[in-house]
Amino acid sequence: GDPWFNVGTKSFALFSTQKGLWIFKLPKPRQMMLFEVRPEIFSPMRAGGLLWSFVDVEKLDTAELKDLLEDAWRMVAPKSVQRQYGQPGTSPKQSR
Repeated sequence: GDPWFNVGTKSFALFSTQKGLWIFKLPKPRQMMLFEVRPEIFSPMRAGGLLWSFVDVEKLDTAELKDLLEDAWRMVAPKSVQRQYGQPGTSPKQSR
């Protein structure tokens, strides 16, 4: 099947072979801004009452892709898990 990235049972990124695009769970204010200013890369994807983002990752540089994946991960990771990888609101990093 298509790749899904989860924290427990909650997904934060997945690939749609049907559309050939990645789907990210991003903070709504960031989604709305990206849909408006970069529609060639970001477009809305609705699943029931949820709003996700179709993302054409081929048009992103590595740093932006990493930032988006971290934001998506933070949307679903419990604060206790986030603390294991750094403070909430910072980049996940390996525990020492």
